[in-house]
Amino acid sequence: MRHIVALTLLLVYATAQQSCSNFTVALDTKQGAPSVSSSASGTAVASLNGNVLTVTSLAYTGLTSNITSAHIHAGTVGVTGAIVFNLVGFTPSTSGKIPSNTFSISNDQISTLVAQGYYFNVHTIQNGAGEIRGQLVCKLIVSNANQILPLFSILVLLVLLCF
Repeated sequence: MRHIVALTLLLVYATAQQSCSNFTVALDTKQGAPSVSSSASGTAVASLNGNVLTVTSLAYTGLTSNITSAHIHAGTVGVTGAIVFNLVGFTPSTSGKIPSNTFSISNDQISTLVAQGYYFNVHTIQNGAGEIRGQLVCKLIVSNANQILPLFSILVLLVLLCF
C-alpha cells in the first residue's frame, strides 16, 4: 500500500511540475552577488509554452546609471552564473521597459528553469556586474487546481485507509 501512496505523490508532483509555466519576478539590488547600494528595482514576467520561453516584459526603475545589458543567467539564489539568454530591445536609460523576447529552450533548460536555476540580471554603466537581479520562480496557475486537488484528495484518502 505504501507503493500506491508513493506513486500518488509522484503523480501529484509531476502534475505540479507540468503546470509550471508562468514566472513573475521581482528584481532588486539585494539579490545580487554581491549586492549593490541602490534603490533600483524591477519586475519581469515570463511564460513557458512547450520549448519556448517568452519574456513578456521586464520593467526597471531608479538605476544608478543607464542600462547597458540585460540577461538571463544560470545560477541559483546568491550564486553567479553564465549568461544563457540575452535580452534585447532596450533603450539606454535609468528607467524603462524591455520589450518581449522569445527563446527556444531545451528540455534540460526547462528542468533548470523549473528548479529555479535561472535569474534575470540588469547591468548598468556604474554596476557592470549587475545592478538588479531576480530569480525566476514558478507561479502556479489556480486553474490547474482542478488537476492537482483531486489527486491530493486521493492521496489523503489512501493515507487514511492505510494508516
